[in-house]
Amino acid sequence: MTAGEQTGERRHYTAFSAAGWSITCLQNTPLITPLKQGAWPPPAACLVHLKGDLKNSSGLVHQGGRTYFFKRFRQSACIAAAKRLFGVDRARSNWLVARHLLNAGVATPAPVALLLKGGESWFISEAIPEPITLAKLARQKGPAAAEHYARGFVRAIARMHDSGTLHGDLKWGNLLVGHDDRLFIVDLDSASVHRKAPAPRVARDLARFFVAGLEEGLSRRWAEETFEHYSRLSARYRPLPALSPDVSRHVDTISKLHHARYGRPLVHLPRR
Repeated sequence: MTAGEQTGERRHYTAFSAAGWSITCLQNTPLITPLKQGAWPPPAACLVHLKGDLKNSSGLVHQGGRTYFFKRFRQSACIAAAKRLFGVDRARSNWLVARHLLNAGVATPAPVALLLKGGESWFISEAIPEPITLAKLARQKGPAAAEHYARGFVRAIARMHDSGTLHGDLKWGNLLVGHDDRLFIVDLDSASVHRKAPAPRVARDLARFFVAGLEEGLSRRWAEETFEHYSRLSARYRPLPALSPDVSRHVDTISKLHHARYGRPLVHLPRR
């Protein structure tokens, strides 16, 4: 099943307060019990930190016999209150974008809970069992396998853009393949939802995706055919002659930045 074909089951959420937390939570999750009891954050033994620092972190949390993925954000209570007043909260943004994508039929880990309290917020979603990034898959299995899975992700990206959503960081490390070959778009920190996604920013999203593939050794032919495939799938950005120069320009810019910062090979996508 591709990332653009999973609409998911109907999910029902409930909102409540406990121990000073403002909580929105999936009704049928085991996580709701400790949340209603105010037992949050959980003991350190229940948390597995994958990356981050004292301010922001992400990882896995084990509760009620289940494993979930979390993102935890910290800042001063005053700054957090001001940002929330204007609708700017990273946990809430992840929550809203994830629900929007699922409603649009784009597979992303389903949001389970949103917690807000003072200067702290948590975004909790379902965890993907035994995932592998598309970048790692390309290195382990080679370009042919990467092309196969990338084609499925292109369908998801077209549907995502048609829904008005920009990802903002479509590197292959944010595209996950599950152990059952299901495809997921993750890391929505930079994502945003619009009535219609601006074409120049759609071009940058696509360029980030192409740069990742070209850096992993896929050919320009793959990039050009993938661009054509996207144009056939997209309802809002078809045909794409106006996007082509922007995509190529962004590919050059991103590639030069990666070369300077990380020593990655320079890649290029000819303008048509």
